[in-house]
Amino acid sequence: MSNKRFENATDYIKNGKRFLQKALERNFSTIKSKEEAIELFSMMKFNREAILPYGGNDGEELPTNFMEFINQLYTTAISYKAVEWLNEEYKGSITEFSLCLGESNGRDLTVFLKDNTHVIAEVFAVTHPDSNQKLKHDLLALSAGQSEHGVNSIRYAFFALPEEKFKCFDEGRAEKAVTYTPKMKDAKPIKYAEDFFKNETSIQWKCCIGGKSITCVCFSQSEIDKYIMQL
Repeated sequence: MSNKRFENATDYIKNGKRFLQKALERNFSTIKSKEEAIELFSMMKFNREAILPYGGNDGEELPTNFMEFINQLYTTAISYKAVEWLNEEYKGSITEFSLCLGESNGRDLTVFLKDNTHVIAEVFAVTHPDSNQKLKHDLLALSAGQSEHGVNSIRYAFFALPEEKFKCFDEGRAEKAVTYTPKMKDAKPIKYAEDFFKNETSIQWKCCIGGKSITCVCFSQSEIDKYIMQL
């Protein structure tokens, strides 16, 4: 799926969530149609009887297997949540959004601001912040190279955690999740930069890589589940 560019975040997200909910209902109906356990699990593993939670370039349904649907369901929902979060954070300053879903190449999310500054973000869902070192890899990717498009960039990492992990996630865990001391001399360390804030639905804190500040924003699984079902 190619990059999607849009100016009106409210309309784009509303249409995107309608498609996501349609895919959820359609895929659930397919699961319920299987009468035998082995038939169900074989279908989920090997067959492309599900559709992705987002449409193609022309809004068409995109077939996939159920394992990939589950992965993409939460990444897509968190991406939409991130768009809404940034739309509120930079209200009145935004000219355009660029969103990459699925296997698209490019930055997950870019927000173009009126002062020629760009907000860039990576988005993912994990069972634990250290799972496959995903958070650290995305933080390093956000810090790599020169400022995107030759302009200043504000950097974010958005992700979600299972409810039990979210509830016990404190400042100590936030610092541990991002702190990285590389073994290679030319690699850049990741340092915790404080500004820890937590409420019932999200957690925020900052880290620093080579002088570049990155804000981490973590949502709870239950918050994303509710978000998926709300229009």
